[in-house]
Formats: sequence, structure tokens, C-alpha cells
Amino acid sequence: MQYAPMDPTANKRLHSATGLIPSPLMMGVDGRMIERYQRLITLYYIKSGASAVIPGAHTGQFARNDLSLYKDWLQLVKEMTGRFDNDGRMFLMAAAGGNNEHAMKMAEAAKANGYHLLMVAPTAFEKPDGEQLPEEGAIKLMQEIAGIIPVYGFYLQKAVGGRELSSGFWSELFDFSYGAKIAPFKVAETDKVMNAAVRHGRRDELVMSTGNDDGIVRDLSSIWHHPENVATYKKIQAGLLGHYATDTYSNIRLAEDVKWVRDGGSLTKEPFISHSMGGIGSVVSNMNFALFDADDLPRKPPYQNSVFGVHYRLAKLLGLDAKMMAIRWVGPDGKTTRVESGRAGLELEIDNQYQIGMELGLTDEEFIRQNLEQWKAMIDFKHI
Repeated sequence: MQYAPMDPTANKRLHSATGLIPSPLMMGVDGRMIERYQRLITLYYIKSGASAVIPGAHTGQFARNDLSLYKDWLQLVKEMTGRFDNDGRMFLMAAAGGNNEHAMKMAEAAKANGYHLLMVAPTAFEKPDGEQLPEEGAIKLMQEIAGIIPVYGFYLQKAVGGRELSSGFWSELFDFSYGAKIAPFKVAETDKVMNAAVRHGRRDELVMSTGNDDGIVRDLSSIWHHPENVATYKKIQAGLLGHYATDTYSNIRLAEDVKWVRDGGSLTKEPFISHSMGGIGSVVSNMNFALFDADDLPRKPPYQNSVFGVHYRLAKLLGLDAKMMAIRWVGPDGKTTRVESGRAGLELEIDNQYQIGMELGLTDEEFIRQNLEQWKAMIDFKHI
């Protein structure tokens, strides 16, 4: 089968990436994009060192299954990347979800807008009537999309719409994909994907990223060796997860530091001087636990507010009006909806955990304080 080739420059930038940011969707209560907010957070990600700002992922509510909105968002990110990527570091990556028919339309839209790579969420492995595609059908869908635009895999946890996928699925996907985001929130499932990658003949062409918000530092500090040849190994290159959608500058710096230590660097700078890798990992995981409402409370399953915390944190950092923003999920059938509005005590939990993170230099208050007014001027924020 003929697959769309990856642009060589974009592929090189993918291989050097550390921060791949799944952008939140700044939507108002009227159902329209708050353009000045969307532009401001996109510029924040660019200036924080992102290699790609990704419209349409989970943090962006899978673009609410709205193709027109998705196209507008693709164009905005492309424009902002073209204007402000002064380092020549970035490439264009989008995400697709919804049902299988909608995902194909999103792939066409991403291709038409000049995007280099498309991450396909497993929500696309569902038909409009709710029937799940078997793994064979899911691979066929991915092959069809890869004929339109280069693809990137996505192992999404079950709590927010994912499903368990076999080693065979990943081995077949790696025949033509450019890697995968691993976010099953299970160590054994993460190992399954990484072991499939290290065994694959295209291992050097695959760029793997962590989406495990409960194990960011663990994933970035680990090495997976080939069972028959320990000199052959695979590492996770980047973070592609909602945790990076806020406090982005600090998250990218920490990821670079963790990889530096993993690859033989000494623990001679903060935060490693005062804390162990495991201790830092625990702080990051606790921040994330609050940010994504992961607590399993009475009458409240975990992750019921899996985007609310990101909006709350961004609003606090960037001075946005959280009351203007609405989080509304639209199901794969295009009809069923679910609204996120937070819960009692969640904001305090987030504040408390991020205060601890601030003491380790894991938050962006100072970085944003120094740059926010300049960023607003750069996009004429007041008049958009």
C-alpha cells in the first residue's frame, strides 16, 4: 500500500522533540472559539519551547466532533507557528478522533492545511452506531488514513475513551506509523508498546512519547532493551500529554533534565541536588492527580473533570476569565454530550499540589510574569 511520506525536515524535528503539546480548546459558553485566548495559549506554548502544538486531541475535547471548528483551529495553529517559530524548531501535528468516518474527514482537513503528522485517537476505532472496530479493522483504518497523511499512534486509557490493544496491533502499526503516544496508565501496557517498538525493524524511525500522566518522570527516565540483544534499546523521546498543556516551559525543562540524567548526566543541578528522581516523579504525579481529577470519590468516577483543571490552571497563570470558557464533550455519535464544570474542592486541591511543585521550580509563574504583556502585544490581544 502507498503511504503518504513524512516531510524530511518535519521528521527530523519530530526526532529531536521533547514537548509535543495537545492544545486545549478555548471555547466560550456560546459555543464559539475565544480567538484571543486560543492565540495567547498557542503563543505561550511556542515560547515555552514546544516542538508542536496539536489541535484536536483529548485536552481539546477532540474538537467537539465539529469539522468546521477543527478546520479553523488547524488554520490558527498553522498561522501562529509560521509567525512565531523563530528557532525553526517546530512542525505541524494534529490529532483526529470521533468515529471512524469523522476521523477520515479530519485527516483530509489536516492534509489540506499542510500538516505533517496526524495522531489518531482510538475513539476513531468506533463506527457512528457505536460498534467497535476489531483490531484488524482498526489497522485497516490507520492504513487508509496513512495513505492521506503520515500517522502517529495513540494508546489512550479506558477511563477517557480508550481500549486495550494487543502487541500484535502495535507491531502492525509500526510497519507504517512514525511512533505512538503511550497513555494506557498501566506500566505493563506501556512496556507492551515499548517492547513492540524495540523489537521492530523500523525502531530507529519510531519516535515514542509518554502520555502517562501518572508516570511522566518514570517513563522519560526508563530504557527498554531488546530481549535477544541488550545492546539494542529504545527510549521515550518526548512528552505528549495534557500535563504539558499548562506550566509548559517548566515541564519541557524538566523533561530535558530527566533525559539528560537517564543518558548519563550527573545529578549536579536542581531539582536533582535536593531530591531524588523518584521524589520528583512523585511530586509531578501528585500535581497531575489533582489537575485531572483522578480521585475516585463516592458518586464521582475518576477523570470526570479531565480538562477542567487545565483550563483552571491556564486561567490562573495567564489571567484568563474561566467563567467565559465551557468544556463540552460530544460523543462519537455526534449527539450525546457531557459538560465538565469542576467539583467542590478541586480548585483547592490543584492549588495545593502546584504550590508544592512551585517550590521545586516545576511551575511557570515567573516565566509568564516576565513575558505575558509582551505576548499580548505581539498578538494584539485586546483587539482580537
